[in-house]
Amino acid sequence: MPGHSHASIKAMEYRYRKYKNQNLSAAKEYLLSDPEDTSEYLTQQNFNDDAINPCLDSSYKFVERIVSHIKDIHSNIQPLKIYHFGGDEVADGAWMKSPACRGRASTTSQLKEEFVLKLAEIVGKAGLELAGWEDGFGKHEGSTVVPMDINQLPVTKAYAYFWDNVWEWGKGNRAYDSANANYQVMIDTTERLDIVNIQPVK
Repeated sequence: MPGHSHASIKAMEYRYRKYKNQNLSAAKEYLLSDPEDTSEYLTQQNFNDDAINPCLDSSYKFVERIVSHIKDIHSNIQPLKIYHFGGDEVADGAWMKSPACRGRASTTSQLKEEFVLKLAEIVGKAGLELAGWEDGFGKHEGSTVVPMDINQLPVTKAYAYFWDNVWEWGKGNRAYDSANANYQVMIDTTERLDIVNIQPVK
């Protein structure tokens, strides 16, 4: 979340249609998309409707329900300590024509950052640490992607999983930037995910 959420979005749209004539307020309770959003975007997987809208209160009610449910599932097995929210591959252009987001931000990256901050608050209140893919914690400063300020995340630890870290693409420094920004860094080495102890370099 918020990207790669096509199934959840469609399920909640179906729920909305099912209940809207009975109880409109209840039908909107977990809605993840703005029915009036005319934004145009295309993900690398060719989806044009897979990003949870960060400007809807119902999106966060849905997240609260999911985090609580997953924590409950683990309670009698092995208590959940870390919640991995994903956060990767949100396509540019998402939410830019959503009336619910009008006037809140000028870029998709800014709205995604708003989503991550609110999600982190939910996860922190649940007593969990937060994990996500590197671009989930990244924000755009011009043409550069830098880590979000970890001090704004109300969790005890944040784990950044790196997959887009190819030196030849000019992105090999990102893991080190995140380590220096006090993230716990994990490196994806294509065939497996290695927990790499990258020390901050001051």
